[in-house]
Amino acid sequence: PAKPQPGIATAEADAYLAKAEEALRSGDLAVARLFFGRVAEGGDARGAHGMARTYDQEVLRTLPVFGLKPDRAEAERWYARG
Repeated sequence: PAKPQPGIATAEADAYLAKAEEALRSGDLAVARLFFGRVAEGGDARGAHGMARTYDQEVLRTLPVFGLKPDRAEAERWYARG
């Protein structure tokens, strides 16, 4: 049987997304992925889209991120979930 989605309140998702976007802009992908992941786990497609962006080559080029390589397959996997 499928595991039920835990769900996430809109206000909580919005707060997590704001924190994730702030972390993403500053180049802190680990924190951004933590918050985007929580939103995605809650069933909100915005979280999956945000996760995809943390792996997307075009997005990473615009961020202050050094030493990390993009992962096209992972980005596509997350985009497909969103």
